Amino acid sequence: MHTGLNYNHLFDSAFFNAEFGLNNVASSLDGGPSKPMQRAALKILEPKLADQETTALRKVFSRKKNIMIKWLNQIGITCSKDIRGAFYLWGDNSRLPPPINQSKCFFEEALKHKVITVPGHIFNINQSNKHSSDSQFDNYIRFSFGPEEANIIIGLERIYKMVKSIN
Repeated sequence: MHTGLNYNHLFDSAFFNAEFGLNNVASSLDGGPSKPMQRAALKILEPKLADQETTALRKVFSRKKNIMIKWLNQIGITCSKDIRGAFYLWGDNSRLPPPINQSKCFFEEALKHKVITVPGHIFNINQSNKHSSDSQFDNYIRFSFGPEEANIIIGLERIYKMVKSIN
């Protein structure tokens, strides 16, 4: 008996055919929450409560964003303070020493230090819908300030040590 559906199993046709029918999978994927859960969720959509929650979230994410910007700028990764939306920021790593001044190399080195970043060239899609490794984004890295603040600081400390070890 399975306790849940791992989406990877959807690509395993033998598992899919033996365990589930198309209708069962589709209903569990797009059926949404039950009516009692939807009714309970209506409370948080009341304007006063929604505004309170939104304000609280903005404060938390603003704090984490500012921590990240301060650290990255001190490390030598230039970040704009004018960030609007989401919980990501772009860092320009062109001032870092080679080879980590290229986003792909930075990404690979950061992985060795147990830090996940996203190299900028991943976001540059050329006309043939393939990721271009030679792009205007080669000196940019996307960082997320979505994780818990303590984890962000641990990651920033690791990035600091990584850059210092290459200097």
